[in-house]
Amino acid sequence: MGTRANPQYEMGTRANPQYEMMTIANSQYEMGTIANSQYEMMTIANSQNEMMTLANSQYEMMTIANSQYEMMTLANSQYEMGTKAKTSI
Repeated sequence: MGTRANPQYEMGTRANPQYEMMTIANSQYEMGTIANSQYEMMTIANSQNEMMTLANSQYEMMTIANSQYEMMTLANSQYEMGTKAKTSI
């Protein structure tokens, strides 16, 4: 009778592939969540890239300020050249 009861046990093992399919679906879901976390990492990388572009624009603003400062020093040197021209007259 024990051996005759085995087919039911075998039916139990036949039911297992559905369970295995569920675990496969779970791993696909986990792969989906991994893909989501990679997407989040991409968005973090994008925001860091945006921060870099902001930093670059701030740097460009600094270089513009520096060039304006250089223009001021040029104007000062031109003024000094003017005063030198006046003193030489």
